[in-house]
Amino acid sequence: MSNVNSEEKYYLEFGLEKDPFPFGVIDKNIFLTPEINRRLKYAKQLITSSNKLLVIASLPGAGKSLLAEKLLVLADKDWQSCSLIADEKMDIESLAFKLIQQLLPEQKIDSKLSISMLHKYLETSYKEEVLPVLLIDDAEKLKFETLQFVLQLADLRYNDAMFRIVLFANESISETFTKAGLKELADDTVHFLHMPGFRQDQIRTYLKYRFSSCGENIELPFTDEDITYIHSVSGGLAGGVNFVARQLMLESSIDKKPQKSYAKLSVLLSFIVLVLAGYISLNKSEIDTVDAVKVSNTKTPQSDTNVIGNHSPDAANDLVILGDSISLKLSEFQISNNSSTGDQ
Repeated sequence: MSNVNSEEKYYLEFGLEKDPFPFGVIDKNIFLTPEINRRLKYAKQLITSSNKLLVIASLPGAGKSLLAEKLLVLADKDWQSCSLIADEKMDIESLAFKLIQQLLPEQKIDSKLSISMLHKYLETSYKEEVLPVLLIDDAEKLKFETLQFVLQLADLRYNDAMFRIVLFANESISETFTKAGLKELADDTVHFLHMPGFRQDQIRTYLKYRFSSCGENIELPFTDEDITYIHSVSGGLAGGVNFVARQLMLESSIDKKPQKSYAKLSVLLSFIVLVLAGYISLNKSEIDTVDAVKVSNTKTPQSDTNVIGNHSPDAANDLVILGDSISLKLSEFQISNNSSTGDQ
């Protein structure tokens, strides 16, 4: 293969027509494993038949936002759906205004009347026999009092009509719901559904899916050892898989390759920085309360009750990243004099 100077064009070295892991591009496709597909169907069932607010929680990079979009695609005909992305500045009035704007798009609405109009809309939905479904992504970013309002809104009734609310959030939101002022509202009214990551045996299938739109008859440039490594570092999270696989391809496209152990270590360090940056920005107020989660690279299938990954019984030499399901064996990156000589 000829050397490609531009990092952005690294994929040409592999006969690809475009980057399978582009940075800064919102992925509109979700790879549905059987575990994710079951959760998607279960979420739809809960929206239709449950009286509880639904929280779909995951670690960053698991694809919860894509699941939100997929859920809208599967909406029943009687659903009146609206969706929004939360942020730290969103107060009660602005949240109510954004919701009622989507529910009543043809009406001119005074933002100061948004909350009362939501009450009125619930009455209208009962009379018109529609099911109002409210999807809020990045819900962990909501202010405390705004989250209280969401819980109160989920408890609002007009006869048997109610708002079906789904929050898509970082795992840290489960800790938030245990705080005074929220716990009383959340007890027996919130249902949690956790997003699983990929098992190791699903990584290769997922990567083939990513490559399928980048050219014809393309073979994956990853060995079984690479797949194990990608799963171990990423914890099975789709965003992490994309990052680590891209970095490995970048390393292998360089003519003068560094030693293999150093190449993998550079990928590891880059991913740790990326994960920690995202973790700190999303959880700076929760970081002392989050437990460390360990994920091994075992091929044992996950059960539906697991949050992400499998738990390693061997804690020796594990580097644990707080708040993310990543467990890294330091022994993989130890470089002996013999191996260094052999690689040079």
